[in-house]
Amino acid sequence: MSDPEESWHDESNAFDDDTATTAYTTGSDYLVLTVDTTMECQKVRVYSAEASPAGAADIDIDLYYNDAWHNIWSGVVIRDQWVERFNHADGTQTVEKARVKYNGSATLYLYEFDFGELD
Repeated sequence: MSDPEESWHDESNAFDDDTATTAYTTGSDYLVLTVDTTMECQKVRVYSAEASPAGAADIDIDLYYNDAWHNIWSGVVIRDQWVERFNHADGTQTVEKARVKYNGSATLYLYEFDFGELD
């Protein structure tokens, strides 16, 4: 896990399999999440919320494969529930890492991020 711009707080909480803990940011910098070993992945899922009346978070999600970053989602995700986003452009890929960026102006709470393994 890395926070190159140091704008995230409690970063490890975003990847600890516990939706009771949270990483958070008020910035628009990436949080990079790295898998222990490369894995076959075609989707990710996030559990997040924005600290605003609407509570829906506007985020970007990128996957790293084939030696480059690939955006798989840019837009709003629903508050306080699991939301899956698929890699529609390239399907299943061998993934090394992912990154998440917040596009809002309040505080983003990222409770959990999971790489979607094939069933």
